[in-house]
Amino acid sequence: MEKMREEYVKEFIPANVAPAIRGCITICKFPVVVFAGLSEAMVEDIEDKTSLKGLWIEQAGSILEIYEKLSEVRKLVDQADFVKVEKLGIFVWAESKEEADKKIHCLISRIQYKKPASACPILKKRLEGRIVAVTGGAQGFGMEIAKILAGNGAQTVIADINIAKAEAVALEINKSTGCNNALAVFCDVSNEEFIRKMTEWIVQEYGGIDVMCSNAGISEAGSLEQLTLEVFRRVTEINYTGFFIVAKYASRPMKIQHSFDGDYYSDIIQTNSKAGLKGWLNNSAYCGSKFGGIGLVQSISRELVKYRIKVNAVCPGNYYDGPMWADPEKGLFVKYFKADKVEGARSPEDVRKWYFSQEIFERGCQPMDVARAIMYCIEQQYETGQAVPVAGGLEMIH
Repeated sequence: MEKMREEYVKEFIPANVAPAIRGCITICKFPVVVFAGLSEAMVEDIEDKTSLKGLWIEQAGSILEIYEKLSEVRKLVDQADFVKVEKLGIFVWAESKEEADKKIHCLISRIQYKKPASACPILKKRLEGRIVAVTGGAQGFGMEIAKILAGNGAQTVIADINIAKAEAVALEINKSTGCNNALAVFCDVSNEEFIRKMTEWIVQEYGGIDVMCSNAGISEAGSLEQLTLEVFRRVTEINYTGFFIVAKYASRPMKIQHSFDGDYYSDIIQTNSKAGLKGWLNNSAYCGSKFGGIGLVQSISRELVKYRIKVNAVCPGNYYDGPMWADPEKGLFVKYFKADKVEGARSPEDVRKWYFSQEIFERGCQPMDVARAIMYCIEQQYETGQAVPVAGGLEMIH
């Protein structure tokens, strides 16, 4: 355990400190720890004016020292609201993001804090306030999955390259749940620096990441002659390489928290595809990227299991109602018609009819189907390295 701690907590920065603090707190199963800054604030002054109770850690040169000092006064930790770490600033904790932000407002404004009469209603649901991030969460599967997970108790981060849409989704979630626990963040999964900044921002805002849903992806169809190398590389960059980078950075706070809380489990879940289970005509770029994703899931899961990080993939069938399929200009019905994927098709509508004719349940995959598979992956504590089909019986793992 000591070696694990030393390996992953070298940088003395808020994004590494917060998960360690989170591992000390037992006020609830999935507390939120927010880095508030306020490095110049006097703890005694804050306590007098806000009624919030604080702890003060001086001369701590490492995250391990912070953890050890908090462990010595564990009972006081659960009675406190924040800790001031010398040279860094104040970390505030609560049962929800909304409550933590209210405490920070009181600290900044020097006003009395009034504890909510009741907990945020989402905290009593299946996902118990877990901190869940969804890449590609501003539209399609990602958006609907984020809404469903939030409705089942997740404190949700919508990460997307389209920040305006992501913010709109977060606002909609907050209105529907009655809590201000969802936030949006910009992320381009083809850029490692953006992914690093995204994960550090999430940890500073929430204290950790319990579930990372790597959902962002694109699809391009075409024969060997039709596909350009540029398009092939772009599909691979987002669907395959992007998942690798997301897993790399999301696993860091998960490792830190587990090293300070041995009972802590977390999840990295890739939205893969039935195209990751079987190759399809004129779809080499997409199928190759998704087959590769399952290879990453199987390999990374072996590496991370010692930290109780479960790594799985869900493999949806076709979501015909989503923009990936239904967009009248860029949707797959149009792309597949142009790529001659359906023999004899004379229009995108013919392509649509053919695909529906193949469906055993006479419908396509829906976001709720995928969300149920994701919730299974999260709630169970025995499966890792799996590719879970959600394809209506069309594809199975052999």
